[in-house]
Amino acid sequence: MLNWLTKAGLRAASISMVVMMLSIVLEVVGRQFFNFSFLIVDELSGYLLVAIAFLGVAHSMRAGAMIRVDFLLLRMPMVVRNTLSLIFLLLSMAFTLVLTFEFGQLVISSYRYKIVSAAVFEIPQFIPQLVMPLGFGLLFLALADQVLRIVTVHSEESERRP
Repeated sequence: MLNWLTKAGLRAASISMVVMMLSIVLEVVGRQFFNFSFLIVDELSGYLLVAIAFLGVAHSMRAGAMIRVDFLLLRMPMVVRNTLSLIFLLLSMAFTLVLTFEFGQLVISSYRYKIVSAAVFEIPQFIPQLVMPLGFGLLFLALADQVLRIVTVHSEESERRP
């Protein structure tokens, strides 16, 4: 299930990237050759950039594509390495859970007070803001999956020892 969710986030991020690229190309061609502007491409690109970052982060973490400075960690014994990784993951989960909650509150507030963008099209802000709690929620699940993997591997190793 988590694989499906993170891949769905990756697909949504990929589609967002393609839509952003196409809208920018259309805007450039429209301005350059037809003296025409869609008037929304800069705003849309900002929203799509946020979607790319937030929806793709869980897949990046699960794929091992996140930047890690682990030159010290790799020199430590496996027990210490697993313990430090577990502590880091649990702290990351706590931080991610707080951000998921706070971004969720932001979305609810924007919806409740009918906050719209200050641009021409007055886009309701809760719509583009939804990707923030969704992305952090996916990241939380991916972090929880990593914790379970470490704990499971550690408990299996403990059972094998005489």
